[in-house]
Amino acid sequence: MPWTVEYFADGAEVTYTGKISGAEILQAKADAFAHEYPRKARWVVCDFSQVQEFEIAKDDIDRIVRQDLREAARNPELAECVIATRPYEYGLARMWEMQVDAQETRTHVARNRAEADSWLRSHGLREQA
Repeated sequence: MPWTVEYFADGAEVTYTGKISGAEILQAKADAFAHEYPRKARWVVCDFSQVQEFEIAKDDIDRIVRQDLREAARNPELAECVIATRPYEYGLARMWEMQVDAQETRTHVARNRAEADSWLRSHGLREQA
């Protein structure tokens, strides 16, 4: 599996590595969304900083958007932060964010871990990220 998920009481961090496909992103996020959290899930971080190759088509992004919108409707307090360090993945993540944010969800695309941690803390989502 080109991803790992670290679970916390109220959120999850999905770290992708190596070569990743749209189907794998969908599955990893489905796993994170379906997890039974001790407290209500409030945040998900998707870290793409260790990915070397993406196999993602526009249709994959559309499926990811639909999945995230379903989850946001089920849990409107959920926030999602994507870490995308390179220009290509940053552009894909911004395309995703523009579509998801049109429905007034809470998302952020960060260029690095420090920015992601700062965004999470500024929204009261993690005390120590």
